[in-house]
Amino acid sequence: MHTTTISNVSHAVALSTRRWSILSILTALLTTYASISAAANAQRIDVELKRAYADICPPQAASAPSSLSALLPTAAAWPYEKYADIYLRQRLAKSLHFLDKPDRVVFLGSSTVYRGMNPDCLVTEFAGYNLGISSLRMKEAAAFAQHYTRWKSPRIAVVGLELFQFDGARQSETGFDPTIERAWYTHSTILAEQLRSDAERRQPADTTGEYFLANGFCVTTPRSEMQLSRIDTENRAVYDRFEHAEEPYRDLTRLVRQFAQKGTRVILYFSPFHDRLLRTFVELGLTMKFEDFKRRVTQIATDENVELFDFSSNLTRASEPLTSSNITFIDQSHFSPILGARLMNEIGLPLAPGVRARVANQPKLGLRLR
Repeated sequence: MHTTTISNVSHAVALSTRRWSILSILTALLTTYASISAAANAQRIDVELKRAYADICPPQAASAPSSLSALLPTAAAWPYEKYADIYLRQRLAKSLHFLDKPDRVVFLGSSTVYRGMNPDCLVTEFAGYNLGISSLRMKEAAAFAQHYTRWKSPRIAVVGLELFQFDGARQSETGFDPTIERAWYTHSTILAEQLRSDAERRQPADTTGEYFLANGFCVTTPRSEMQLSRIDTENRAVYDRFEHAEEPYRDLTRLVRQFAQKGTRVILYFSPFHDRLLRTFVELGLTMKFEDFKRRVTQIATDENVELFDFSSNLTRASEPLTSSNITFIDQSHFSPILGARLMNEIGLPLAPGVRARVANQPKLGLRLR
């Protein structure tokens, strides 16, 4: 009897073990399926977002090659924007790349400008160039304005402003050549670039999938939560020792006057950013410095009689949780070109009909201060 009982118990345990084993397998399969589905959905969203970032402004017809093509292969004779030079050596690349590009409107600022403001959004009569450059400081921006206006006379200059650009402790970045302000800079640089070997010049394109258009705008790949966390760390490093200084504000005045001498309408704006970056400002005790930065810029705009818009406060969707890129923000520091098209519309730039229809009837983004 004992043997029968033990046998029955063993049988029951075996059945139970098999049931649990089957249940575990099913659970694992369902978990794997859910992970694969989530990954596929995330990839689909990334693809849709990147398409949305790229397609908000249909590309305009390519301009005819200029005589510069014969002098500077890196600017016109081959698709410069598809190679690493313009991505990795932006200060050099963009100092030459604009030379044979349309100049009715020029956009100047940091990567928030070249990722968010696509000149192809404008009507063809206002074709322009995006002179946005990664981490562009105000000293550099003033130098690029002087260099640009030596060759071009734009109708409108749109300048994006951010707090980091006014850090007195760091007024320029690696790759900045201060001789850009001198009259002979372009000729010597063209000669130097011509002497570089074709093999060295034609480096592979950026491997992230991002790429520059011929108008200076960069089509950006959506960010993941891991990338946003890394950007949080980078932002803390950028702003950790921020100190105001007078020089960057004098540089802004110089920039404005440089364009004004060409009869250019100057539009300044405080760049949109997500509350996730604002939290970094709060953590580092920068809120008062940020308000002081806005006050000083507003005074310059008043003194120089130029337009100023504030898109840094009370922005729709800026307070929504940001765990990856969305339609409004690429990340906590960079607004999307979809938001950029709305920004262009609000500061009074003439949008192409298809773009204007897409941004019509949207809530107001910011406040005109000047």
